[in-house]
Amino acid sequence: MDNSELEGFLKNAADNLGETAKGFEGIKDMMYNMMMGTFSQVFEMKDGEGNPVYLELKEKELNDLMASIDEYMIPLFKEDNKTEELKKCKEYKKLLQERLEEQK
Repeated sequence: MDNSELEGFLKNAADNLGETAKGFEGIKDMMYNMMMGTFSQVFEMKDGEGNPVYLELKEKELNDLMASIDEYMIPLFKEDNKTEELKKCKEYKKLLQERLEEQK
């Protein structure tokens, strides 16, 4: 393999790696969106009376959701500097905490 063939091979390999990285970023963003979408349903879906579903949750469920925010969602979103998602997580956690206080 001469120098021009080697350069061509390396350029092609670098281009392929770049495309693969873009693909992974797209998949990661899609997974973040799915995570956030699934979680958001608890706050955005309404029951038969038009109230958000989270208002029906009991203490254990509220605590479990807050733990999920703290253990899974916030660390992931912090790692990738997803400020909008972090803001939303904090809003959700505040709503859950307020609901927990109302039950006491």
